Amino acid sequence: MNTYKTYLKKSIFLVMAMATSLAMTMDYSIITAETLTSISGFEGKLVHAALTFQMLVSPASTTGFFVIALAFLIYCKVFENKDFQFSFFTLSLSILFSLFLLLGISYSKMDSWAMLFYVPISLIVLLGYIPIIYSILYYIFKIPEWINSQSPSRFQANNRIIKFILYKYPFGVPFFLICVCWLPWLIIFCLGTLFPDGMGQLNCFFRVTAWNDHHPAFSTMIMGSCMMVGRFLGSDNLGILIYVTGQFLICAAAFAESIKLMGILKVPDCFRVAALLFYSLFTVWPSYAQCFIKDTLFFAIVLLYILYYTILIFFQNKLNFKTIISFSLFGLLVCLLRKNGIYIIISSIPFLIWRYRKDNSKKYFIGSIISILFVCTFFSTVIFSKLDILKGGRQEALSIPFQQTARYVRDYPDEITEEEKAAINGVLNFDSLAEIYIPEISDPVKGTYHWAYDTAVENPGEKEALKAYFLVWIKGFFKHPDCYMQATLNNIYGYFYPDETSGDAQAGYYLITNDPVVDHGFFDISFINDWPEMRDFLERFSECMRRIPGIGLLYSSGSWTWVIITLSAFFIYKKKWKQFYITVPFIVQLMVCCASPVNGYLRYMLPLMASTPWLIALFLKSEKF
Repeated sequence: MNTYKTYLKKSIFLVMAMATSLAMTMDYSIITAETLTSISGFEGKLVHAALTFQMLVSPASTTGFFVIALAFLIYCKVFENKDFQFSFFTLSLSILFSLFLLLGISYSKMDSWAMLFYVPISLIVLLGYIPIIYSILYYIFKIPEWINSQSPSRFQANNRIIKFILYKYPFGVPFFLICVCWLPWLIIFCLGTLFPDGMGQLNCFFRVTAWNDHHPAFSTMIMGSCMMVGRFLGSDNLGILIYVTGQFLICAAAFAESIKLMGILKVPDCFRVAALLFYSLFTVWPSYAQCFIKDTLFFAIVLLYILYYTILIFFQNKLNFKTIISFSLFGLLVCLLRKNGIYIIISSIPFLIWRYRKDNSKKYFIGSIISILFVCTFFSTVIFSKLDILKGGRQEALSIPFQQTARYVRDYPDEITEEEKAAINGVLNFDSLAEIYIPEISDPVKGTYHWAYDTAVENPGEKEALKAYFLVWIKGFFKHPDCYMQATLNNIYGYFYPDETSGDAQAGYYLITNDPVVDHGFFDISFINDWPEMRDFLERFSECMRRIPGIGLLYSSGSWTWVIITLSAFFIYKKKWKQFYITVPFIVQLMVCCASPVNGYLRYMLPLMASTPWLIALFLKSEKF
């Protein structure tokens, strides 16, 4: 009987391994949306059966058998472990992530969720991925328990070099090493690459174009001031170098501070070394550190804010004047450097007030958030008025409904009445919507919005037009809610799908923009060295790193989302509320990314990517607090 049960279990594991292999290796591109929707009846069933068979036999045999063998060994190791206990929590996460994969595969191949309803493929994906994800999560969730069962000395480095780096000079040496690793990028791209948004901000500051707050005005002031200094000294290039050098050093300092403060949490030294390697060698960081762009300074300040937020949550004895001032200053900068930074602040400070509710310390944080809101309001009213800075257009907050309308116009043009067309055309260019609609980028649709940034603060007729538009938008939702859901999912799935590689990953920027939209010839900016081959080498090197299995996941927005969701859910499940308080700003920032105009855009994820090692550090010590 025992032998029979053993064979039965092994057979089940083998079937699970085969399903996992099929899910990971079969060619999903064989099936198209047209095939799934245009053929019906008995003929359709035959075609679908033939396509399914073709997909199943298409994977390379060597890869398929290797995955089967590896998955089989994993399943035997996990499910035959004498300490194994089934967890509904782990299963729920596994199902959720498998659905993310299924939706990601469908949208990346078809720009629709059609594959979700193609039963053979859905079953293979779900049955193949759920057990392997469950097994991985099973081992991940065992790590804190294992760490806390060991002697603390086991995780302290005995190597003198590591001790020198992490204990003798815990900030200085990591800062120096990060700068050394990044320096080739700064030298080869000297004086720095120039992103189109950066050029646009310079145009605003020098009034080449009307100054509006489409880009954060405070960031524009910093960039413009650096350029003014450079021009005073006789070179536009020097202005770029001043800004880039400053953000280069601030970014390296923020990462070094993160590694230093991990020592307070008594994180295993091996993880601190891994974090140092990640910050030093991951090509995204030096690429953005030398780029003239608003995002680099922002993600560095967000990391510093998260660090001080964590210290105040966990270590009440660290509460002092210096810590509160630093925390408030970084919070204010988070708001000033990006308009959506305010969401990070208002989603975190209330937890500090709650944490210190039993003593008078809460008044400091109430004062902090009031001061931040006051300064931001003062800046966006009085300072904007003094400098004639125009408010940005409302379209920046309307990516989601505009994309839904464009997809509706594309898919159901015959159902739209003349009155509804007029209402839509009162806000967007109705005649071009179907043609310019790109499912993963809302900029073309937003670009037809009739009230640009630089027209006026108050546009006559805009509010009435928007009111009429939203009445039509609501009618469309009730007619075809699936169309609206698909438009939104198509514009955000990359933030939940780790294998998304169809678009530009924006793992770095390697040019000085000459886009005529922003380059009006007002500035004289160029690389000071004639090393195009070296610049091309670094760009190709970054692309090669992105294509390496495993390492390539670091270049995917979806991978970081999975980490954040996993740790957030784990902290809730284990009732580690202090750790969960730290994850809330991460979740809020992820929601901001989902509301952005571009699907799976790595640049928007940079604040989360920079801060996630700190979140992992809390996970590794989650049972100690």
